[in-house]
Parts: sequence; C-alpha cells; structure tokens
Amino acid sequence: MKKSITYILCISSFLFHSCSSEKKEETLDWKVYKNAKANGDYISCISALNRIMARDEYNMGVYDSLARVYYQAQLFVPAYQVAQKALQQSNNDDLVLIAAESSERIGKTPESIDYYLQWLQNHPNEINISYKVATAYFNIKNIPAAKGELAKIIKNPKAKEIGLNFNTDNVAQTISYYAAALNVLGFIQMQEKDFIKAEIAFLEALKVHPNFVLAKNNYAALKQQLKK
Repeated sequence: MKKSITYILCISSFLFHSCSSEKKEETLDWKVYKNAKANGDYISCISALNRIMARDEYNMGVYDSLARVYYQAQLFVPAYQVAQKALQQSNNDDLVLIAAESSERIGKTPESIDYYLQWLQNHPNEINISYKVATAYFNIKNIPAAKGELAKIIKNPKAKEIGLNFNTDNVAQTISYYAAALNVLGFIQMQEKDFIKAEIAFLEALKVHPNFVLAKNNYAALKQQLKK
C-alpha cells in the first residue's frame, strides 16, 4: 500500500513539475513574442507563437496573433490559412479583413470576394472595400456583379471625397473612387459595345479629374472604336 501511495505521489509530483515547466515555457514564449513584436522582428514572433501553439493547439488567441503577424510580414499564404482557422471560432472583423486581403494577394479571388462581402456587412460605407469587390468581380468576369458594385460606389456621395492612388504611364495620381468607378464602368460598357454609355462614363470621370490618365487612355481607345 505504501509503495502504491509513494508511486502515486511521484506521478503527481512529476505531472505538477511538467505542467509548471510548460507554463514557464509558455510565459517565456509570450515574452519573446511581445519583445520581438515591439522590435518588428516577425521571424521571432512567428517562432514563439508556433511554439505556444504546439503546446496548446486549441488556443484561438494564438491563431489570432499569428494570423496578424504573418500578414504584417507579408506571408500571405500562412496568414490566410491561420485566419481561416481562427475564424472557425471567432467572427472577428480584423481577421475577416486579413483573410480577404491575404486571399486576394495569393490569387484566391472568389474567396477574397466572400470575405470582403462579409466584412462589408458591418462596414457598408467603406468605399475602398466596395471598389476592391467590384474590380475582383470584373477580374473573374462576373460582369453583372461588378456593375452592381460600381453603381453603389457611383451613387455614394462620399465616393467623390475619398481617393485612391494610380500609377499609369509613370504618372502617379490620386483619383476619387467616383471617377475610378466610372472609368471601370465605362471600360465594361466599351467591351459590351455600349459605346454611348461608355462615352458618358468616361466623360463624367474626366469632368471630375481632367488629367485622369487611365480614363483619358480609355476614352481615346473608345474614339478609335467609333471611327471603325
């Protein structure tokens, strides 16, 4: 009986020390992560978080932190994979956006659209994301959906106030989302041979930004089409 009790006590002591050791290691790894993050050392951040995850694969807080670090390090494949895993347990807006932008960067356009649309449910007036969705739809040749998103942007009064950067023919410009959306819409209409509507769209874009290089180039191409 004494031997049994001694054996049980030994096991208990071993388990206690083992748990205590793991706890110390985890605390140390979190400290390493925080210091590395403060210094912009993404590799050390990732290593520390992966060690923590190896000991506790169900700690969704680690997945959250790891997805953010992968994204900041521009490691978009693991950022997307880890964000997906974290979103199974937590519908976090930041993670949705990380999943959207990471999937976009690695060419998973349909998936990026789904995540962007999910994000827009809570942020319906974020024109920059609506524009991403519109151009993504255009890239996968879902033209009706692209035109629908572009129409929403054009109707939004804020679209004339907020701009995005273009660099066309080595000319850097900041163009309003209103004009940018009109330019894409005009291009679609030109492809559909709806030349009258395309001309209206290009001219409206150029009315707002007379030196918008991309719209000027597209309008010039349209005029060439009209001469044929």
